[in-house]
Amino acid sequence: MNSIIKYLTYRSFAKLTQKQAVLKCHTTLKIWSFKCFHVSSSLTKDIDEEKEEDEVIDLRKRLYMHGDSGHQILVLQPYIKWGRGKKQNTKPELMLEESKGLVESLSKWKVVDGIVVPLETFKRRLLFGTGNLEELKKTIRRNLSVTAVFVSIEQLTGVQRKELEQAFKVPVFDRFSLVLHIFKERAQTKEAKLQVALAEVPYLRSLLRDIQDGVVGGDRLGGSTSAIGGAGETFFETRKRLLSARERRIKDQLETLRAQRQRVRINREKRQIPVISVVGYTNAGKTSLIRSLTGDDKITPENRLFATLDVTAHAGYLPCNLQTIYVDTVGFLTDLPMRLIEAFSATLEDALNADAIIHVRDISHPEAELQFQTVNSTLSSLNIPQKLKDNVILVANKVDKLVGVDPSNLSKEELEEKIEKLNIRPEDGIPVCATRGIGLIDITSSLQDKILSSTGRIVKLFRVPSGSEAYQWLNKECAITRVFQDKLDPQMAIMQAVVHEAALGKLRKLFPKIQILKS
Repeated sequence: MNSIIKYLTYRSFAKLTQKQAVLKCHTTLKIWSFKCFHVSSSLTKDIDEEKEEDEVIDLRKRLYMHGDSGHQILVLQPYIKWGRGKKQNTKPELMLEESKGLVESLSKWKVVDGIVVPLETFKRRLLFGTGNLEELKKTIRRNLSVTAVFVSIEQLTGVQRKELEQAFKVPVFDRFSLVLHIFKERAQTKEAKLQVALAEVPYLRSLLRDIQDGVVGGDRLGGSTSAIGGAGETFFETRKRLLSARERRIKDQLETLRAQRQRVRINREKRQIPVISVVGYTNAGKTSLIRSLTGDDKITPENRLFATLDVTAHAGYLPCNLQTIYVDTVGFLTDLPMRLIEAFSATLEDALNADAIIHVRDISHPEAELQFQTVNSTLSSLNIPQKLKDNVILVANKVDKLVGVDPSNLSKEELEEKIEKLNIRPEDGIPVCATRGIGLIDITSSLQDKILSSTGRIVKLFRVPSGSEAYQWLNKECAITRVFQDKLDPQMAIMQAVVHEAALGKLRKLFPKIQILKS
């Protein structure tokens, strides 16, 4: 220490007394020590997170994610033949087509074949009856290209997964695990990746519990499950602790991001910008509609399931020139496990905090009614307030596919004429072709009525001196629809503005002599 002080005194503190130099040195060393401690803590945290991620990747591969090289998939679509479990508004063949679409949406996965399988219940130990199971085993043995099987039900039990994998001799996926694969492939932002990781934790935990209970054989883990941790900890105990710690860490990180989103929402509220949440079944055309409503060519819709995982916000304007924010949300899906939806609760808060909702449905889809019910059911589960439920606008998108001819061969006017003849029922939604910009005026007009009513805004005519303080205040604080010169006095301007009731009170207080005309 003395040698350091002498050196610094000579090199850096030549103009200071030795006592001042010693004090300066101690302060400098404390700062160095503080910085080194925090750098060390940060490095330790990073190393711990990397170790955790490596262990989770290993557990994931052992339990349900069998490599990243893709698969040749046999899709099995079970369905209940009769009784309470039978699905309405759909057919087994349509269910199978959606299941195939889920598989094909993964970049390295390919559907080899698809089979619908009638069942009485999904609760059997082997899921399928003895006869069906034998036929399926023969099908897989005959088709050597099959590397995995997708059983398209919400979630297989540990018993069912174990028995089917032993019977088929290939990995078996359910909707939960397959959708997790899709979400992992689609997630781009930090928030989306964290939410997918959070959704995976209870799934891994349930599989691990099945193994521990002896439901799934230890051979599934590819190694010993004897004591491997400290103080005799077993594989199961260490992995349970790992998952609990991971869940806490992810929730903490998501809470930080949630706070950031809350600050953004507060800022919007201060600026009094209405928010419109756009929801719908996956691939219904939500992003295409937002692109058309905002005129933002940078928005790039994709024709695939779950193209949007990250909630994005886009600025637009209503016919009255009021600025709005359109929020694009993750698409919904039939038989999507609620735990997956709950993991996205942070971003779905934008839907709950909106001033209005546009529910986009693909009216041309053969399962349009089922998809409509799925979205409504999901929205209900999110506990949306009644005020917002009253402000839902239903949009019947892709109506161009119902005209009976190739719409690409028709001009916009010809297409509009054919769409008008379809006589779409009001309860089915506003007829729209988002990609051709048809029906947008009806949407924005309906939106404007609901937004003005629900947010306490009114349209008023003001007579003010051109360029005056009142003129400038109105331009800054209100959405100006139109401005024109007063015919009786060229020095005066007539301004039509959308003004919040609170702002109107403030305006009257600031400019008591302002003239408000009858609109």
